[in-house]
Amino acid sequence: MEFAKIRIKAEEMLYNILWTNFAGDTLLSLLPASSQNDSLAHLLSGEYLQVTKELTPDIYKIFQEALESLDFHHPINLYISGNKDINASILPSHDPEDPHIIIINSGLADILTSDEIKFVIGHEIGHLAFDSLNLDRLLDFIFAEKESFAGYNLKITTWKKLVELNADRLGLLACQDLNTAASALFKISSGMNPTALGIDMDKYIKNFDLFFENYNSDIIEKDLNGSHPLISIRVKMLEHFSGTSCFSEFISKKKLINGSDNEEEYRPLLLPILIYGDSPINNMRKKFIAISGIIAATSDGELNEDELQTILGALSGFDLFPRVIMKLYANMSEKQLIATLTEAIDFILNENPEENMAMIHFLCRIIISDNVIKPEEVLFLLNFAGSYLHLNKNETLRVIAGQIHDGFTPNL
Repeated sequence: MEFAKIRIKAEEMLYNILWTNFAGDTLLSLLPASSQNDSLAHLLSGEYLQVTKELTPDIYKIFQEALESLDFHHPINLYISGNKDINASILPSHDPEDPHIIIINSGLADILTSDEIKFVIGHEIGHLAFDSLNLDRLLDFIFAEKESFAGYNLKITTWKKLVELNADRLGLLACQDLNTAASALFKISSGMNPTALGIDMDKYIKNFDLFFENYNSDIIEKDLNGSHPLISIRVKMLEHFSGTSCFSEFISKKKLINGSDNEEEYRPLLLPILIYGDSPINNMRKKFIAISGIIAATSDGELNEDELQTILGALSGFDLFPRVIMKLYANMSEKQLIATLTEAIDFILNENPEENMAMIHFLCRIIISDNVIKPEEVLFLLNFAGSYLHLNKNETLRVIAGQIHDGFTPNL
């Protein structure tokens, strides 16, 4: 089935950026081939139950119906684990002779209906359908045991959330009912049974309109490190998808004939994911980073690549496309830049006076990023810190000395 027709365009764009920037075609071929042998040995240890026609006919029937709905033909085995956590996962096969493995924890299986299990199975297959697991594998290899993705944190975490929304669409195709999908998501996120609570699922879905009407970016920013979007976003994205001609044709003809929908129609639902950093203070931080970064980097008369990458790295913590911001300010006059920078600094320090130290640390990192320290650069730091950041000479010199000690290596 041509699942690419229902792929969320923002996810596909970020996937292509990440795949290209991390040389996916080259590096993936260099990774050692993985085998399911170790996983299978663990699965057969007795803590997992394989779903088969003979052993578990009811669940096996549900499993096969989900696969048939999605017309997915690569071998997949389904296991139920003894884990009481409310979760499911997939172990992808990188060998065409090995089956993929879906694992549903008993804690989740115990609370789902038959059709809700189809949603979960479809969701896990969704991770296979759009090839996202290959990029996950590549990122796991590159950033193994690292606490962050360097300047790619925001791009990667945003992409991972959009991947979940793609997978939800296949979950909906597998169960073929919006209320069933919403009920499954409710159980997964809360552990509660909406039927036992007497929840009307139509009203439950409608209630999420209030979230978007009262959207506050500060709330979303606290969710940055989560691997999944907020349930409000997931449910409303599924509601939108269920109303498309693509979905109705799939229900009636069992094929994906047309593309899913117009991205502009559902883009407002994605804004809480795509515009992280859009709070007033973070908008001011972006202005400070871009403008002060350019001024600091050119204080010696030139902007080199190391300095530019330092600025872009800092901006990438607040915006998916930092180069766009840099181009915006590159076209401003010097008078406009100084006025905008002054406004940003005043706003930030009025909100968080102690942030002046983080600001001077950032500027120091730019100055030493090219492993060359020039007198005019030190003079710039002293003047800027005194004029804009309310730091005296000794405070600034201590920061400069600390940055040199921690991160300066002269060029050979």
